[in-house]
Parts: sequence; C-alpha cells; structure tokens
Amino acid sequence: MSLESHSSEATPAGIADLPPDIQLVWHGVNDAINLRQFLASDVAWCELDVNPDPEGRELILRHDSFAERPLQPGEALLTLRETLPRLLDRGKSIKLDFKAGDSWIDAGLALVDRHHIPTDRLWLNGDLDLLGETTIRRMAARYPGAIVQVPLTSLPVQPERGEEFAAQLASLRGWGINRFSVGWPYHKAPGLIDWLKQEGHAFNLYGVRTLEEFLQAVALHPAAVTADFNFPQWGYYGRGSGHNGTYYAYAPA
Repeated sequence: MSLESHSSEATPAGIADLPPDIQLVWHGVNDAINLRQFLASDVAWCELDVNPDPEGRELILRHDSFAERPLQPGEALLTLRETLPRLLDRGKSIKLDFKAGDSWIDAGLALVDRHHIPTDRLWLNGDLDLLGETTIRRMAARYPGAIVQVPLTSLPVQPERGEEFAAQLASLRGWGINRFSVGWPYHKAPGLIDWLKQEGHAFNLYGVRTLEEFLQAVALHPAAVTADFNFPQWGYYGRGSGHNGTYYAYAPA
C-alpha cells in the first residue's frame, strides 16, 4: 500500500480493511473513560503511560508527572496493578511506556512477571536516557519475543549525521532494541522512512491524531501505528493520553 493508493482505492471502512501485519496501538489508555472505550474496541494493543503516584507508593497510569502537572481536584487515578488483569482478561496486548526510571522500571517489570504477560503481547518503551544500556539488555534477555523500543528523538545522534546515526542504531540493536519509534511530524525528515526500511529497522509511527493522518501512516507500512483513535467515523472515541491535562470531547449523538 502506498500513499498514492488511497486516491485510486476505496477508503477503508475500518481496521478490518487494513494490512493485518501492522500492529495498531490505542494511545494513552490512562483513565477509566479511555480504558472503557479501548476495551470495547477491536484494537488489539494499548499504550499505558507508567508513572509513580504522588506519594511514591505504586505505579499509576498518567502521561504527565506530578511535578509537571499536580494532581487535579477530583482526578481519579488508575493503578497499573489493577489495570493489567482487566486488559489480559479481554485478550488485549500491552505496551508500557515508562515515564520514570530506576526502581520504578523494576516495579513495572515485577507486575509483568506477576501477571504472566505473554512476551508476544508485551511491548516495553522508554527514552534511551531513561532506560539505559543495562536495563535495555536486561529487558531483552528477560522477555524474549517482546518488543523493546526507544523513540528516535531520545537518541543522542540524529539522522542528519548520516553514518554516525546508522552506527548508533546498529549498536542499539546489539543491546536488544528491536523497534524504533518515529513521531508523526518527524517521519517527514527526508528519506528517513525509506532508509529505516532499507536497513531493516522496524519502526512504530506515533503522534497520529486524526483518521486522515492514520490512513497516511498505515500507507507507509510501518511495523506499528500508535494513534489516539479519535475516529468517530469508525466508531472509536479515543480520549487521548491526557498530556497537559487535555482530552478529546465528543458531542452527544
């Protein structure tokens, strides 16, 4: 499928019409409303933003840290501990986006182990400087078959530096990283997607907001697309991750 193909082919009517080898991920399932919408959908993967709670006692689902955005009046927090079994009971696959490092990653992985998440339904993501080489190697060894990913924007060497960038990705692959995440605006860097494919690097496109962007992202045939699923046209009413306290709102039908 190519970008041009949408002009000559019927517009897909739903995800059943999309290539089955592209993993689709519901972005930021961090609150009860978004969780309910995701569980009612036929989307297989969800992304959970993993942060410590305000007291530093356990892991909760929230995009922003409490230093960035304090706990809001009436804000109800979902815990990772309570959410994982609900997802697994419904046969869903789980992408953990770690927003805090060190012992919090250990606590998250302990919950992965406690709930026996199958490695083919597990995806571990975090900025390179948050995870670090030791943790990445440990994740890859501990969960063979799982996706271990870092976003390209978190790498010290960026694509403009050509051979250095290529060497960096090869080194990271040696640590056990098997996927790189590319922001939707960032994918337009000249030749980046073609180069990643040519070099055999699997990639996920994220930051996809609208159905139009989603179809354009799918047409690039990445390994995965992470989107808000703000697609009322398809019956999906994704709420968004809550970044900066912002959510999608829908008018009553």
